[in-house]
Amino acid sequence: AGAGAAAAKNYGSGGASPPSAAVSTVVQMEGPRQSPESSASSGWSQLYNAVLIGLINGVIVLPVIISFAQIIFRNKYFSGDDCEECMPYLIKLVVLSTMVHQICFTTKSSLKFAIGQVQDAGLIFLSSMASTIVDALVDKGATHDEIIATVLIWLSLGTALLGVSLLLIGHLKLASLVQYLPMPVVGGYLSFIGLYCFEAALSLMTGKSVTTIPDWLQIFNRDSFLLLLPGVGLGVLLVFITNRFHHFLVLPGFLIAIPVAFYVLLYAAQGSLEEARTVLGHGYVARSTGESEFWKVWEHFDFSKMHWSVVPSVIPTWVAMVAIVAFSSSLDVAAIQMSLGRPLDFNHELKMVGFSNLVSGCTGGFTGSYIFSQTIFTMRSGTNSRVVGVVVILFALLTFMMPVSMLAFVPRFLFGAILTFIAIDLCMSWLVYSYKTVRLVEYVIIWLTFIAINALNLEYGMLVGIGIAILVFIFEYSRTRNTQVIACQSNVVRGFRDRSALISCRGSIVVMRVDGYVFFGSALSILREVKTQVLVRVQPSHLAQPVLLRLTDLDRTHPQSVPNAELQSETRFVVLDCSNMTGLDATAARTCFVELKQSLREHNITLTFCSLKPAMERLLQCHKVLCDSETSSCRTLHFDSPHDAIKYCEDELLLNQTWTPTDLTDLLESFLAAPAPFKEFHAQPSSRTDSFCVQKEASSGGPPPTAMYRLSSSSSTTATTTATAAAARTTTPTAMAASTSSSFSSSYAPTASAAAAGGG
Repeated sequence: AGAGAAAAKNYGSGGASPPSAAVSTVVQMEGPRQSPESSASSGWSQLYNAVLIGLINGVIVLPVIISFAQIIFRNKYFSGDDCEECMPYLIKLVVLSTMVHQICFTTKSSLKFAIGQVQDAGLIFLSSMASTIVDALVDKGATHDEIIATVLIWLSLGTALLGVSLLLIGHLKLASLVQYLPMPVVGGYLSFIGLYCFEAALSLMTGKSVTTIPDWLQIFNRDSFLLLLPGVGLGVLLVFITNRFHHFLVLPGFLIAIPVAFYVLLYAAQGSLEEARTVLGHGYVARSTGESEFWKVWEHFDFSKMHWSVVPSVIPTWVAMVAIVAFSSSLDVAAIQMSLGRPLDFNHELKMVGFSNLVSGCTGGFTGSYIFSQTIFTMRSGTNSRVVGVVVILFALLTFMMPVSMLAFVPRFLFGAILTFIAIDLCMSWLVYSYKTVRLVEYVIIWLTFIAINALNLEYGMLVGIGIAILVFIFEYSRTRNTQVIACQSNVVRGFRDRSALISCRGSIVVMRVDGYVFFGSALSILREVKTQVLVRVQPSHLAQPVLLRLTDLDRTHPQSVPNAELQSETRFVVLDCSNMTGLDATAARTCFVELKQSLREHNITLTFCSLKPAMERLLQCHKVLCDSETSSCRTLHFDSPHDAIKYCEDELLLNQTWTPTDLTDLLESFLAAPAPFKEFHAQPSSRTDSFCVQKEASSGGPPPTAMYRLSSSSSTTATTTATAAAARTTTPTAMAASTSSSFSSSYAPTASAAAAGGG
C-alpha cells in the first residue's frame, strides 16, 4: 500500500501496485500474519485480532476524515466568523458519512474485511462545487443559512445521484468503459490533489486563505512560519518513518503520539489550552465553540432556503466527478484483486460503491469508496471477519456523538501533518517516481494536466489533459502499419495452360490486407503504402524507352526504374482485403480511397475491395468509390471474399493471354532448381534437360514407372523403338510418360535434388 496512488511503490511483500486514484491512508505495512498454529486458535483469539485491527483502522481513519472535511469546506467563507459555530457540525457530517459508508461495506460487500470510507477522489469536486455555490450566492447577497443549506443539500444530492449513476453503470455491465479515462490524466489530477491537500494544510495551520500559488506569499512571515513548522515538519518525518519502518503499528502509533506529546510539552511549559488557542494570533488549537449535539447536524438541510438556480453551474463538475469516482473505484478493485489473488466482478463491486454513495447521500453525507490500502492491510493481517468493520463503525459513531468538536482539543498541526504526508506522497509518486513507470510522452501528459488544472480550473484542466492524450493517441496510431502485402491466389483448379499464363503475369495482381480502424490520421499512410506496391509502365521525357516505376515515384523529377524490371509485371489489379478492418470514417474514405481510385484509373488499373462490412460499403458508395459494375468511368468493384476477387482478376488476365507452347527444358528450369552434377555416373548430358535427370538402367517388363523418363538409347534396332525414342524428345508430357512403357536399357530419371526442389 502507500499513502496515495503510488505508481512506483510496492505493497509490502505483495508485489507492485497499480496506480490508483484513491489516497491511501495506510502506508506500506506488514500486518500480523496467521501461522498454522493461529489458524487453529480459539474464537476468542480471532475476535481479539479482529478488534485490534479494527482499532488500528479507526485510529488512522478519523484524523484523515477530519482533514478531508477541511478540504471539502476549504472556501474562506467557511473559516469566517459566520461559520465558526456550524463548522463542528460540518465535520460531524463527514464523520457520519464515514460511518454510513463503512456500514454499507461491512454488511453488503463480498469482502468481509473491506474498509470503505470517504475517499479523496471526489473531495476536490465536492470542494469545487461548494466554492462555486458559495461565491455565486455571496454575490447574490444570500443569507448565511441559505448558503449553508444550498451547499449541503446539493453536495448530498450530488452524492446520491453519483450512487445512482454507479448502480446503472454496474447494472449495465459498463465498468470497462469507465477505464478508458487516460491514466496520465488521472495522474495529473492526483498530483493536483496533492497540491490541494498541502494548500489546505497551510490554510488550516495559519488561518489564511491559500488557494492559489500567489496566495503563498501570505505565509512568508515569522508567525505563519512558526505555526506551519510543527505540521510540515511532522508530515515530512511521517513520510520518512513510514518508508523506513513497515510495521503495522508505526502509523497509528505516530498519530497517537502527536497529541500526547503536545499535551506533555504544554504541561511541561506550564501553559494552558486557552493560551495554545491564541498564541501567534491563530493558535495551535481551534477555539472552542461550545457543545455540538449530533442530532442538530440535519437542521441546516432546509429545502425552503435552497437556491436551485445555482445548480446548472455545477453540473459539469458533477459529471466529471462521476467519471473520476467510477474510474478510481475500478482501480481500487483492481488493486484489491491483485493482492487477493482471485478475480473480482468489477460491475458487482461498482454497484456496491454506488449503493454506499446512494445511502450516504440520502443521509446528508459525501462520496466514498473502497480504501484499497486499508482493505489490503486488513486482509494481510489474516482477519477475514466483519468484526473489523463493526469496530470502525463504533469508533466513528463515538466520534459523531461526542458533544464537543475534536478540533477544539486536538492540535491543528496533527491534521496539517496528515495532509502534508498525503501531499508529499501524491506529488512524489506522480510527478517524480512515475517517470520510471510510464513512457516519456505519458509523463509529459501528467505534468501538462497538472499545470492545466492549476492554470485554468479542475474541469477545463482535465479536458485539456484528455485532449492532449487523444492527440498523442491519434499521432501514434497513425504511425502504425495498417496494410500488409499478402501472397494469395484463387481456389480455382486451372489447367496447365492457364497456370502457365498466370505465372507469367503473377505480378499484375497486388493483394493487400488492411487492418484496424482507418481514420483521418492513418488515411495518408495507407494511401502511400498501397501506391508503393503498384507498378506502372511510363515513358519519362528524359529516357528513350518506357520504364517500370512505382506509383509513388511518378512525381519525382528523374524517376528510376524498379530493380529487375524485366522480371516484373505491370500492375493491372489492386485487391484490398478488408476482412480485418474494424471501421472507416468519412475523412479516410475521401482522402485515401477516392484519391487512390483516381490515381489507379489514370493507369487503367482496377481497384477491388473484398469483405467490406455493410456500413463501410455504404460509406464508400456515398463517396462514389464503389460502383455496382465495372464501367469506363468507374473501375472499382466489391466481392464477398478475397478468393472471389482474385478469381475475377485472374479471369480478366486470362482473357487477354495467348497460349505459347512451352519447351520442356524451359518448363523444368522454371519449376526446378538447377541440380548439382552427379559425378559417379560420368555421363555427358546430351541436352540441357539431362542436368535434371539421373542415368538409370532398365529392362523390358520392369515395374510400372513412378517418374517421368526421357529415352536416351535403346539396345533394340527395331523401327518402333527408334520412333518412340525420337518422339520422346518432342512430344507432350503425357505422351512422353506413355513412351516410358517401351523397352529400353539406358534412360534418365529425375534426380533427387530436382525432385525435392520441384515437389517430386
